Amino acid sequence: MEKPKRFRQTSPHRLEIREDAGYLVPLLVSLPLLAAGLGFIVPGLSMLQLGSAAETPLGSALIFFIIGLFLSAGGLFLLVVVVKIFSRYEIFIDVSQGIVQQTWGLQLFAPIRRKDFGLGDYRAIALRYWSGTTENGEPTLGVLLLGNTGGDIFLYDLPDYSQARDEAMFLTWFLSLPLEDLTKDHKTNAESPCPWPGYPIDSDRRNKRG
Repeated sequence: MEKPKRFRQTSPHRLEIREDAGYLVPLLVSLPLLAAGLGFIVPGLSMLQLGSAAETPLGSALIFFIIGLFLSAGGLFLLVVVVKIFSRYEIFIDVSQGIVQQTWGLQLFAPIRRKDFGLGDYRAIALRYWSGTTENGEPTLGVLLLGNTGGDIFLYDLPDYSQARDEAMFLTWFLSLPLEDLTKDHKTNAESPCPWPGYPIDSDRRNKRG
């Protein structure tokens, strides 16, 4: 099995997790919003000539007010589309410093928001049903860092159980944490070799896990 694109290791102790959907999927999801935005903007622009031709200042002001509402609503919809297409959510895990860092932002720009967490506050990697839905209407599988006293960190979700479990097992291997599979009737604590042989982890960690 190939290592998924969402995982990128920049040093022996540092792992980046990022979404790999690209631009096409967010664009397709945003098409209704794009249509709604254009549905406001096009009529608004078409009314500009009416505002200029109004017979009274009050009528002209009223028309331009309505135009402003249409353009504002359309612009808001388009802004949402831009954010959905170009948004970026990344997680950085540094086991040498014992930190987990979440960042939010837009592609090609510096992160807008960042939150740091201590790895010592998390006890396991969890696999559970998430709020998303697959093409068949079934819930997606969420991969999370389970906190010792709550405050779990959502990492990502996947539609396929086997892939979600394999990726969760890789994270347990990298972080030296157990896996809690909460999709079953009972919790499953498990550890296994890395599902992607040859993935560049330093020899000290490899020997510890072997």
